Amino acid sequence: MPYILEFYSLDWRTLGKVFGSGNRALLDRIAQENGDNFFRGLENKEDHLLWKKILEALICGRRGQALAAQGPEPKIQEEVSDRMALALVGIIRTLGVGIGEMEHSTASGSFFRDDFFGQESPTLLSSPINLKLLLSRPLFGVTHGTYPSWGGLKKAEIQLLIKSMANHKIPNADDSDVEAWLYELCDCLHAAYEDGTDIVTVYC
Repeated sequence: MPYILEFYSLDWRTLGKVFGSGNRALLDRIAQENGDNFFRGLENKEDHLLWKKILEALICGRRGQALAAQGPEPKIQEEVSDRMALALVGIIRTLGVGIGEMEHSTASGSFFRDDFFGQESPTLLSSPINLKLLLSRPLFGVTHGTYPSWGGLKKAEIQLLIKSMANHKIPNADDSDVEAWLYELCDCLHAAYEDGTDIVTVYC
């Protein structure tokens, strides 16, 4: 089974303005574009309805207002439910502009997370930034320990990373997976840099 790290060009301030905004047109759009993908079949009808209620609370209710008030990087963090995680993913996918993705198999999951993002890519790119933040980073104080999860980099972090890579040719890697992932990662970073936005990722 493949796992995918999706990259979206999305300003965190734009994301924050959605929480508690009361934008029902956006609520309906997110529900329409994502609900059927998350919940298929009659047996998932109740889960679908509960997910939409959570989505509504995030966009039109006090739950969303509370997230917006604390900003994208509060000190206090909260582990959220599977349904709320899917609601946040729906918001991210609808608001964000897809700029690329990276894929790995179940067997290579640990290597992807621990070796590639933890060791290989920081070394090969001379990164001053912790690249594992792309795999997992609390946004607006919420996190999800299983799939789907989210992460990202701020605009300033992307700029610092691109500056560090400026006169640095990507070296050849001995492992074909590492080399492919490296080029995919660089393409996503450059796309966000050119857009002048933050990055939000979805890992699923």
